[in-house]
Amino acid sequence: ATVIVVGLGASLPLAAITAASVLPKGESSTASTAAAAPAAPSAPAVTQYLLNPPLLVTSALAAGCGGLALAGVAPAFNVFLLLSTVCGFVAGGRVPKQYQKALHPLISCTLLTQATVFLFATVAGRPLKATLRSYLTPGAAPLATPGNLLLFMLGPATLSFGFQMFSRRKLMRQSAKAVSSVTAVAASFGLFATAFAGRLLRMDIPYRLAALPRQVTAPLAIAIAGILKADPSLAATIVVVTGLLCANFGRAVLDALGIEAPVARGLAMGAAGHGLGTAAMVEEKEAFPFAAIAMALNAALSTVLVSVPAVRKLLLAAAGVPAA
Repeated sequence: ATVIVVGLGASLPLAAITAASVLPKGESSTASTAAAAPAAPSAPAVTQYLLNPPLLVTSALAAGCGGLALAGVAPAFNVFLLLSTVCGFVAGGRVPKQYQKALHPLISCTLLTQATVFLFATVAGRPLKATLRSYLTPGAAPLATPGNLLLFMLGPATLSFGFQMFSRRKLMRQSAKAVSSVTAVAASFGLFATAFAGRLLRMDIPYRLAALPRQVTAPLAIAIAGILKADPSLAATIVVVTGLLCANFGRAVLDALGIEAPVARGLAMGAAGHGLGTAAMVEEKEAFPFAAIAMALNAALSTVLVSVPAVRKLLLAAAGVPAA
């Protein structure tokens, strides 16, 4: 918790100040796009939530597959678990925005998935741990388990970063100095400062390694965890918690620091909060593209740095972890 909170509290201002310091004076003083006021709902929030067609359809399909799984149809069990995750995410996405700080869609889908596994294990008389482990089988084929399928989908998600960057190539050229500066600072500081912090706090080595890619978006954080021989599940959890904190409080921190330039705000949120931080900037139309750029470039550079044997050796030394 200390590494995540303090690390984010340092990474976000550092990225913002770095960007603001290299921007032209006129651009650095440009006010950010104000958040659009939410449209008034056409029906009560509870009614909209309960009558959400995707939620109803997904719930019905999940219930049907759950019944088939209890009846002994093996493939239905995997579909049942997958739909429970999708249902939880859809349900979380329909929660009013003011409550999503406490119940983000990622939290709701995790809780519902775990509750579904517990309920199924209880009704079917299966061991809970064995049922939970059946959600993901490391190294298995994409269609082997629901977790493997979702993990496989991270590949196309990573590839999509390239398309996002290409579509904004003009913006990148116009603000190349700020983009490159923030990317270099965010990637190097995020990795090495986290390494030093884990060593200073005397964290267990598995936790030190899993925390290193905390500022990297999940697909490449998992790849970095694989390179470092860390627990990918733990690494992804740390990444998600970091992103949730940045998405909920990052904009307020930038406001308190007086960071108004859209370029600086976007680069800071994308570099420090990766995907969730980027999503939080969607209402700031001028800043959002730079958040997406920073998310992609920071993740790419961090992965490249860890992939270089000499840099990786220095990183492990900073973390106090013997090189393999």
